Amino acid sequence: MNNFGEQINLIINNISQKIGVAADKLYPALRTQARIDGITGTTWCLISLIIIIITTVKLTKWLKPEKDRYGEKCIPVSNYSKITIGTCLIIVAVFIIGINFNSSITALFNPDWYIVNKIIQQLK
Repeated sequence: MNNFGEQINLIINNISQKIGVAADKLYPALRTQARIDGITGTTWCLISLIIIIITTVKLTKWLKPEKDRYGEKCIPVSNYSKITIGTCLIIVAVFIIGINFNSSITALFNPDWYIVNKIIQQLK
């Protein structure tokens, strides 16, 4: 049991016996699910990153002072709500990246570990 692959096979065989499914069919399904989880999580991270970039560009435009009717430079009041919503979007996008990044990278590049980790989480 020194090999990580043997440990995974033992866990999958035990689970397949408990649920009455052949281990040959369970492991590919779990590996496919890990790949799907990884792709989905990575997609959400990329979408969040795009939202951060677009919102940051817009915020820099909205924070640019303009001359008011008295000739003074100030940020227009109409931009305050845009700035608030943009800041909230950036915060939410950062949380989405923080939540999904580690597990999605693990699922894509090390699906065996991801499978074992998910199984352990389900058994707790």
